[in-house]
Amino acid sequence: MEIQRVCHYVTGFLYAPIRVLDLEGNQTEVYWDGGAQQNPAQLEPELCTALLTLAQPLQPALHVEGKGILYGVVKAHREAYLVGPCRLRDLPPASGEEGGREADFRYVPEISLEQFTNGVLMLYESATGQTVDPGSLWRDSFRSGDLLQHVDRRSHTILFANREEERPHNPYRQERREQNAIQTGDLAALEESFREEYGGRVGTLARTPLRHARNLAIVLITLASRSAIAGGLLPEVAYSLSDAFIQQAEELESEGEVIALARQAEVEYCRRVAALAGGGSRNPLVVHCKELVFQKLHTKIEIQTLAEQLGVRAGSLSQLFNREEGITLRDYISREKVNASKHRLIYTADSFDDIAATFAFASQSHYGRVFKKWTGMTPGQYRARYCRAAGEEDR
Repeated sequence: MEIQRVCHYVTGFLYAPIRVLDLEGNQTEVYWDGGAQQNPAQLEPELCTALLTLAQPLQPALHVEGKGILYGVVKAHREAYLVGPCRLRDLPPASGEEGGREADFRYVPEISLEQFTNGVLMLYESATGQTVDPGSLWRDSFRSGDLLQHVDRRSHTILFANREEERPHNPYRQERREQNAIQTGDLAALEESFREEYGGRVGTLARTPLRHARNLAIVLITLASRSAIAGGLLPEVAYSLSDAFIQQAEELESEGEVIALARQAEVEYCRRVAALAGGGSRNPLVVHCKELVFQKLHTKIEIQTLAEQLGVRAGSLSQLFNREEGITLRDYISREKVNASKHRLIYTADSFDDIAATFAFASQSHYGRVFKKWTGMTPGQYRARYCRAAGEEDR
């Protein structure tokens, strides 16, 4: 795509102008579709010069000016493209207390950092033929030697204070016992680790007690999820459960509730690992196969298709899976579909027909037979016993 067309597209995508400058800083072109009335602030010569020094031919740059005013810079050949200004979303609007220049930004669009980054990288790839991932761009644009010095100074302050007051952090050995209990599914050992007494204490993770509790919960839930994965829990299951617990922690309003939730999360991960037969196979091929099954639960899953995706013969895959897991692959697929469907029975009012279709069963009656095989109950009986959110039972 021609660079001119990309500039027009990015301008419309970001609702921000793109100024083309030569490397001496002289403006040669402006792309802007917003009209004169809403034309954002003009760039001061000093700011133009500063922005031009940021980007390299093989690396674009982002820059935040003042109260969240964002610019992007792309250099290509003998030209530079200055993108912006935009205002970072979720920052407070400029108050106008810092002078009349703030008023120049009243028409500047609000945008997320991710959206702005995508526009700049699209322009960069079109202008140079090169690609840069967003993470690298953020790291190179926003890293600060001063920030690292602050962190180093703060860590030494904490170390000094802890030595003076003889209050070390909680012992690493206790933390490892806790995580090992989750990894092995040993609930008794996990409960014992909760009751351990030790001289240290958990570090301070934020300035306010509630934010400290939430940050601590994030740490505990994240560690528990990784230990559960090491114990055989499917990564996607562990990650989704982690997301749900952390989102719930962010909604709680007392420190006690937050820490209690984190402990519940550790127990839940431990129980799920314990529920795995023998902790689950560690064979990489079997683990990958189970991950594929999990991703495809809403489709009709063919063993031949799984084998092709894994690069093995269907017969070999079935034999290996049965030997490692103690269940045939076909039975494993039907069991996992049933297990996944339980959540629809408990937490929704979806009809049995809809649930059967969601998990690609041939019919409602087929779903009912398979469900009863694995649970000893019909879907209706299961919903009647465990339903929490559904309204009337399906007739």
